[in-house]
Amino acid sequence: PIDRTEYTFKLLLLRKRYDDVRRMISENRLSGQAIIAYLHKKGFPEVALHFVRDEKTRFALAIDSGSLEVGLESAQALNDPDAWKQLAEEALRQGNVEIVELCYQKTKNLERLAFLYVVTGNFEKLMKMSKIAEASGNYMAQFQILSYLGDFESMSSVLAECGQVPLAKLCASTHGLDEIAAQLPGEGSSPPLKDASLLCPPVALDNGANWPMLQISRGLFKRDTAAGDFEEPSADYYEDAATFAESERDPTWDEAPGAAKPNAEVVDPFAAELDQRQPSAGADGGWGDDDDFDIDVPGGDDAGAAIDGAGEAAGGEDEFGRAEDDDASADTGLYYVPPKAGTGLEARWRRSSKLAGELVASGAFDDAFKLLSRQIGASDFAPMKEAMVSVYLGCRLSLPATVNVAPIASLVSQIGDVDRPLTCFSLAALKERMGVMSQSVTQGRFADAAKVIRLIFASTPLMVVDSMEDVNEVRAILSTCKEYGIGLTLEALQKQAKAEGNAARQVLLAALFTHCRMSPQHVQLSLRAAMMVAYEVKNYIMASGFARRLLETSPKPEFAQRARKVLQFCDKNMTNAHEVDYDDRRDFVVDCATYTPLYAGQPRVECGYCASMYNSEAKGTTCSICQICSVGQNAEGLRISASQVR
Repeated sequence: PIDRTEYTFKLLLLRKRYDDVRRMISENRLSGQAIIAYLHKKGFPEVALHFVRDEKTRFALAIDSGSLEVGLESAQALNDPDAWKQLAEEALRQGNVEIVELCYQKTKNLERLAFLYVVTGNFEKLMKMSKIAEASGNYMAQFQILSYLGDFESMSSVLAECGQVPLAKLCASTHGLDEIAAQLPGEGSSPPLKDASLLCPPVALDNGANWPMLQISRGLFKRDTAAGDFEEPSADYYEDAATFAESERDPTWDEAPGAAKPNAEVVDPFAAELDQRQPSAGADGGWGDDDDFDIDVPGGDDAGAAIDGAGEAAGGEDEFGRAEDDDASADTGLYYVPPKAGTGLEARWRRSSKLAGELVASGAFDDAFKLLSRQIGASDFAPMKEAMVSVYLGCRLSLPATVNVAPIASLVSQIGDVDRPLTCFSLAALKERMGVMSQSVTQGRFADAAKVIRLIFASTPLMVVDSMEDVNEVRAILSTCKEYGIGLTLEALQKQAKAEGNAARQVLLAALFTHCRMSPQHVQLSLRAAMMVAYEVKNYIMASGFARRLLETSPKPEFAQRARKVLQFCDKNMTNAHEVDYDDRRDFVVDCATYTPLYAGQPRVECGYCASMYNSEAKGTTCSICQICSVGQNAEGLRISASQVR
């Protein structure tokens, strides 16, 4: 016959018939590593503990399930330094100071134990540690502990005993111990440093008590155990594969059906019926007796006897002040199940963010790339790297802590909505950059102005504004930036054409620059420059047209006087020395691929972000103005406000 015990157990566990599962365990009908591995895989390491008799496996399951009591029992049975180290890490994570202290004592880790006493403010035990370090001749540990205690007199004595007399003399004189400094041999002490201050003993960060624990039931085996006898599932219990898949464990298994009452005694069904052993923790106390410590006390047995006497006088305490209680870890029927970790703030940001800037701030760069590709047709994100890093770091603070403590990281959310991150690019900052760019153009610093324009194009998609009025204002600024970007590119190409001696190309680029919709002041400057270029290359007809357009803008008197002189001369010489494809009487836009006129009626495509125009052959290339998006790609449009995505 086939033994159906194992798969019956698994099905009962999946069907959540916990009372029947417990009965199978109590009858010892299960055994083997397969059951242990199955329970561990399905998220029941605490259940698997009741099938394990090997202490190493039992210890590993206890650490995995966070059961400190079982882990302490196994660690005492193993008495392995690695086991004590792992138990110390888990106990420190749960805030169980007593077990952490015991583990450090068992492993004789003086440095960590001393630091634990400093943090918890247990200076009495710290003084006992200094005596032990002195008895064992560990000058380094003794000096460190004395520095924690602020015992400068003893520090000087330790330095003198280990042969560092100059340092001992310096330490005594620095801390005002002139009598001790005078008794030490050697020359006079060094003069005190100016503006120097003495180190103070550290302040305790905690009172040394264990962290408060939430006593709740495990959430398993809550049905009435007396209701009916154990009944194995019948043949029709298995149904089909789909039904079996639906019976797999969901995340709510580890949750208790109801909240535990405060101070109510919660009984572990496994511990009550299956495990009757009474664990003992720390019965030998501290680091054990003198045989366990195995040190040679300088000065014979008297020094050791003095320390032992101090422990006996404490009334049933070990050398570290721990009460010697054999029943300290007796089974009380209570156990601790840590609450589930909540959703982190960054994860909440990613879940609620619908704008590219918020996704970048939350660290979801891949999602931000996909969103920008869909909204504005972005294809090259390299120009946006600096802006994205600024947005990511702009909502993260690093608050300095005390000495030798890592800084505290903090996340900054929007005011009134903690689930949305705060972005560093604002409309006010965008306007300020526009002012800087305009001033640079006025002063003729075109390279600086071009850098500011590229920064505006890179940072605007990452902005977050409140209302549609702000969105429209941002769109107007982008349109202005596009015009200035085209104009500055034409200016740079014009200089290049002049250096190459291409007069026709030079005057064409200067003419196209005058059709960029910039501020009136900059339009006047572009017309004046184009007039002078056309006059110099002897295209007098074009120079005359630029002069008339300049006079129509009511320029400065000096500009108007120069324009009248050019107009008077050109009207007498109506010729063009170079043929140029330029007709200002027809409607056209600048082709940003070839930087030639693109007249009405000719096929064209545009950038989905900055709306720069291109001929149809440039479709799929990267926009030369914003340098971010693909030309001719379908895009939803810029989204920088929550009101646009609701």
